[in-house]
Amino acid sequence: MKLRAENLSVRLGQRLVLDRVRFDLSAGEMVAVIGPNGAGKSTLLRALSGLVPLSSGRVLLDDRDVAGMCKTELGRQIAFIPQDRAVHWPLPVERVVGLGRLPHAPSTHDRVAIAAALKAMDLEGLAKRRVSELSGGELARVLQARALAQEADILIADEPTAGLDMGHVLQLLGLLKGLVAAGRSVIVAVHDVSLALRFCHRTILLCEGKVLAQGASDEVVTSQHLAHAFGVAVRIETLDNVPIVLATSTLT
Repeated sequence: MKLRAENLSVRLGQRLVLDRVRFDLSAGEMVAVIGPNGAGKSTLLRALSGLVPLSSGRVLLDDRDVAGMCKTELGRQIAFIPQDRAVHWPLPVERVVGLGRLPHAPSTHDRVAIAAALKAMDLEGLAKRRVSELSGGELARVLQARALAQEADILIADEPTAGLDMGHVLQLLGLLKGLVAAGRSVIVAVHDVSLALRFCHRTILLCEGKVLAQGASDEVVTSQHLAHAFGVAVRIETLDNVPIVLATSTLT
């Protein structure tokens, strides 16, 4: 399954938040979206998920316009993990995870999918606990499990590593790599650009609503591009074959 953004523009009030963004996401691929605060990362991911009205352009899912798809049909194809982690009802964890099955017709497979998602996100011991009793990081994993239970071909995640401890960051990204290896597609916004280099095939660098650069991650996450977008001097080092991006100073 292929997701395509064709000249996406989004205007919020008087502000042009996205300006003619174009790219493709293919099956078996993980793509990072990076950029400074206010660059349009969250708006882009929400637009791809059909959650934000477009000022111009379109989002195509295997050549079908997402704008013409009903929410149930779209939910079977695209799972979205939001940056906002508010859950307004004190439901048990397993019930919240089970909400990921709503786009599908009820079946005996629902229990299997929910159990697998709980296990994948290390939540089996919290399944009966109410989400109102969880820490921020635990709640983040619940919402990630909900998206996994959806079993969509495309997973769109907005800052999924925020608030997670180091172990769960690596666990999550390893899981996403596994989904991609199985033929699914992932697009993920990250603030830690080292993660883009380490885990993602391609990277899209946004700046002021426009694509500053896109392509192979090691061609986009460069000192020159990061200086332009973030206004910082950086060093890119490798430790035990793991790429690390270090911001050394601000540029004035």
